[in-house]
Amino acid sequence: MTQTALTYCPACQAPTGPSALSCEYCGKELRRAGAADAVAVVAARGALAVSSTNSAAVISLVAGILGWSLLPVVATPVAIILGHIARGQIKRTGQGGDGFAIAGLVLGYIQVMLGVVGLVIMAILGVGLFALFSK
Repeated sequence: MTQTALTYCPACQAPTGPSALSCEYCGKELRRAGAADAVAVVAARGALAVSSTNSAAVISLVAGILGWSLLPVVATPVAIILGHIARGQIKRTGQGGDGFAIAGLVLGYIQVMLGVVGLVIMAILGVGLFALFSK
């Protein structure tokens, strides 16, 4: 079973036959397209949407997870800083990964908040114990 490739006019995106020399709709002369032209036409028609994920967003998420397990002091600030950097880059470039950046920020900020609460509780307990044993 032989399958003929459907090609499109680069000017008006109308379907053309594989052996057509000009577009029957707009009259533009067609040249024989190579593989790169075919990808460009498919992408222009919206059938091929290639989006890259921002690397800083992925690293922010990974650092946010590591901040909860292995390296809380090092990974938590990395998650927060890279999360903010990634969100700025994503807004400028339109890349994907905004959810990764937000997840890294949330994990990082919750870790910081729990660390501060822990320090406050330790300070309160420390003052109470000092007052108890200093009498």
